Amino acid sequence: MGDERVTARHYGRAHTSGDIVVTFERANVAHMGDLMFNQRHPVVDRPAGATLRGWMSVLERVPKDHAADTVYIFGHANTGLPVTGDQRDLARLRDYFGALLGFVETQVKAGRTRDEILAMREPLAGFESFGRFGQASARDPLTVAYEEVTTS
Repeated sequence: MGDERVTARHYGRAHTSGDIVVTFERANVAHMGDLMFNQRHPVVDRPAGATLRGWMSVLERVPKDHAADTVYIFGHANTGLPVTGDQRDLARLRDYFGALLGFVETQVKAGRTRDEILAMREPLAGFESFGRFGQASARDPLTVAYEEVTTS
């Protein structure tokens, strides 16, 4: 596009099975779309191929293909937060997924039922800025984490 080189790359299953990162190379900008939710609980479209572990991998791999000062454009952000950021923001969402999976694994090992785990509404420890969990649904991160932990 003009003198700008634009690339689109699929890194694997994450928010769905088909999300891509669009990079504007000269501008040093990467558009993450629905792969980035800035400090808010994401929609995890498991029926469309989403996987939290895959999403974590994507968030680890993307920065390796970009410069340290690349500006990332996010698809979503919590109220009052920017829709742009840097590699630290990608790492924060990756860490959120790891903490969420760890929390659910701990709850399952402690003998808590699916309903008990999915009834949790308090913010995830260490990720309070993401807010309280909403109602359990097929696409909420807590439900998806439960399904990934108990089916893998």
